[in-house]
Amino acid sequence: FKNFLYVGRLHPIKGLENLILAVKNTLLNKSDWRLIIAGYSEINYCNKLKKLIVENCLEERVLILGPVVGDELINLYRNSKFFVLPSFSENFGIVVSEALTFGLPVITTIGTPWSIIEEKNCGWVIEPKINEISIAITKAINLSEKEYDQKSKNAKNLSKEYSWKKSSESFISLYLWMLGKHNKPEFII
Repeated sequence: FKNFLYVGRLHPIKGLENLILAVKNTLLNKSDWRLIIAGYSEINYCNKLKKLIVENCLEERVLILGPVVGDELINLYRNSKFFVLPSFSENFGIVVSEALTFGLPVITTIGTPWSIIEEKNCGWVIEPKINEISIAITKAINLSEKEYDQKSKNAKNLSKEYSWKKSSESFISLYLWMLGKHNKPEFII
């Protein structure tokens, strides 16, 4: 299988119902593609998602794994082609930076702070609507090998901006500026 991957909390704010319905629009008849959903369920939301999957005959296209950590999580990223974060609202979404590290092009929404995904040509930033998600999935599966490789390379390059080394350098620069020992960092508005 070629996998689209979602990792995170299973909660209504994450837009998973829209994602599942977008999969129905795009992957139902694509026998080599599927969506894997991994994460902790909140407010018994997993049962609602499973019911939606059954009602739409998507048992062969959508797999809910529950929580995944360690080597199993690393293998999920390694064995996926795309990452999807269809959230209505998100404060950062560390899973996006994880996915970028593995070279996964990302489909996410304007409800996340990841507009740079589109700017750096490593994915799509869309409205959190079924039709918009469907269009992005269709674009993703129709990429040529060359286009996919370029988006994957761009994803890996962007991930370097979110490394621990880069983050710690930014904090040091911020603190030195606050102490009056350094110029104002570029990331301060």
